[in-house]
Amino acid sequence: MTHIINTEEITLSLDKYLKENNYFDGKDFEESSEQILISWEKQFREAISKDLMQRFSDVNINFLSSQFALASADSQSACEFLQEAIISDKATTEFLKVSFKTLVNYNTTTIYLDSRYADRAKWEGESKILKVIFDKLKVADQLSGYFNPITLKSLVSG
Repeated sequence: MTHIINTEEITLSLDKYLKENNYFDGKDFEESSEQILISWEKQFREAISKDLMQRFSDVNINFLSSQFALASADSQSACEFLQEAIISDKATTEFLKVSFKTLVNYNTTTIYLDSRYADRAKWEGESKILKVIFDKLKVADQLSGYFNPITLKSLVSG
């Protein structure tokens, strides 16, 4: 089943907006980053939610925090949108904490487990939906000492 990836569309739109409005030409990166966060946070949250709901319709997603950096030091100066969220099963009280990292310049969004879940070998809850999500995200963390999150596209397409 083919899914429309809303997050990719909004990422392309933001990248185009940043280039057309010369955000990389000597502006105050900190102030500009705050403006972009305020203007685009809701759109990114909605896109991520739609993407997850297309594949996992029985979950809720609640965003805890968002950050935007016009030039991120830890992502080789790429524009970076970070979102922390809780994915919960609608039928149970179980949840999973994850992070989404969008590298705007590269039009890629990765998803990875929060550190308190990354150390677990398997999903210990009863939610079958969260187990599927956990297992897919855990596969990215199989090699000890490596951090290889999977893309949101891979999660919702498979």
